[in-house]
Amino acid sequence: MEGPDLGAFALDLDDLAEAFAHLAMFPLFEIAHYILMCQAVRADSGGLGLSRKHPLATWVCCMLMCSAGGVISSLLLGLPLIGPLSKTPNVLLASAIWYLTFYSPFDAVHKLVNFAPVLLFTYCVKELHRSHTILGGVLKARKEFSASFLVQVCIGVIGGAGSGFMLNFQRLVRGKWSPETNQILHPTVVLKECLISAVLFTLPAGVLPITQDQLLLLTAIVMVIVKVTLSLTNVGDPFKPIENVLCVPIFGRVEATGNAGVKKKYE
Repeated sequence: MEGPDLGAFALDLDDLAEAFAHLAMFPLFEIAHYILMCQAVRADSGGLGLSRKHPLATWVCCMLMCSAGGVISSLLLGLPLIGPLSKTPNVLLASAIWYLTFYSPFDAVHKLVNFAPVLLFTYCVKELHRSHTILGGVLKARKEFSASFLVQVCIGVIGGAGSGFMLNFQRLVRGKWSPETNQILHPTVVLKECLISAVLFTLPAGVLPITQDQLLLLTAIVMVIVKVTLSLTNVGDPFKPIENVLCVPIFGRVEATGNAGVKKKYE
């Protein structure tokens, strides 16, 4: 009895990775991204009150969140900030989703999106989109700073987690300022995933035993698994145990600084 043809499996995996790497993000994956960004603005603004009083401000906030990675990376790379908003189909699509999120009859779209199976599917599609934006950020930075590992990692992280950094700035449009909630002070699981992924994407060819396309596919799969797990369970930050082991010998205990109360507040 012959065993499984591992060569054929490897070939299929290569084909799958290559197909995923060349998968167009517009419109399906962009739709998932725009939906979640508009939902984030709605949740952060406290519901529909702001959209009724200040529809323009709500639209601007949603556009900033939808194009956060592109806007911030353009700022850091010295490129035109308006560039990410120059793609008319994307802006029209994001605007349509903004309108449906805040003004659909009987709030039907909001209720549909927050229906558990639909929301979980949207999360999965978004994570596939995120893996592409991380790699896109790394490649974008590589064109301008081919010798800088740090710049490529930073722009890769911004590409995947730009909305988290944009959150405070879109609050300014609504007249709210909360600098204590920024991603640098309180990095999220998404930010940590993006950082690790960006570092891997920046490694020179040959360091890892897989191709860039395979790494992209693997990154997407892991991100989907993490998101689904966090959405369905209460496991918390999966990076926390590792941080607790590494940070204490490297940076010391929080109690040693006399700020034990601060530690308890944010745990």
